Amino acid sequence: MQYLTYQKESIDLTKLSIDELNYLNFKEESHFALEIKKLEPFSKKRFHYMKEAYKKIFIISNEKKSRLNQKTYGATNASINLLKILVKQQNINVFYEAGVANLFAIKQLDFLDKNKIYGCDIFLENNLKKGYKNIHENDLYHDLLNLPDNFIDFFYADNVMEHIVEDEYQETLKLIVKKMKKGGLLYFIIPNLYNGPDDASKYALKRGEKACCFHFMQRSYKDNINDFYSYGLRVKYDAIYIKSNEIKVFKSNKLTEQIKIFFEKMIAKETKYHLLKRLGYDIYILEKK
Repeated sequence: MQYLTYQKESIDLTKLSIDELNYLNFKEESHFALEIKKLEPFSKKRFHYMKEAYKKIFIISNEKKSRLNQKTYGATNASINLLKILVKQQNINVFYEAGVANLFAIKQLDFLDKNKIYGCDIFLENNLKKGYKNIHENDLYHDLLNLPDNFIDFFYADNVMEHIVEDEYQETLKLIVKKMKKGGLLYFIIPNLYNGPDDASKYALKRGEKACCFHFMQRSYKDNINDFYSYGLRVKYDAIYIKSNEIKVFKSNKLTEQIKIFFEKMIAKETKYHLLKRLGYDIYILEKK
């Protein structure tokens, strides 16, 4: 498969090793990220540039995914199982997923009426959303603007919030809350700042350095919950990966929050990958007050 880099160099991806694909991913993504940040926030120009940038990166990602026999771009069995449990507990008229990718998560919710499922992604492959009339190729902010206030019962974003450009983050978070019904649930999975850099930055940068690719807003647990509280959300449940196929969920209180903040300090010092893999992703189950 031929790939044209931003420097107009044509490369046959099938002849590259996984390590070479990873480094190409880093080079392309870091360039696109710099250009995205130069463009006006919430502008059509930024949207169209981001769409083309993600489209380019997906070509590399799909080559890696096919070789590694991966079915999804990041969701784990544990995160999907928890999603199904939480959705079944809610009386849902509107389910919304930010960053639907290849619809892997949504297709696991086959017990939901398709008309109740809404969502978006900056780039969707052809015919991907067949049968889902409320899924759009759009950025999250502008897609939510099209919905009524107090509309969404359940909002799901797995490895998405960190992709929002810094100068758009606060307004986007505020808009998400505005569109949620009172008592509605939000389920976020967000890589922790202290385990970074993640995204393609991890292929070239050292641990502890700031991500320079599409993770514009990789932050700490403490920073995130402070923002959530300020916009009218509360942490309903705390959760942590016990192993790759199991997430432990427990009622949230000030003590559990302090424990998770303590885990952040562990992550900052930890070097064993198996522990980092479990502690390096923060799981937020939030409720609109």
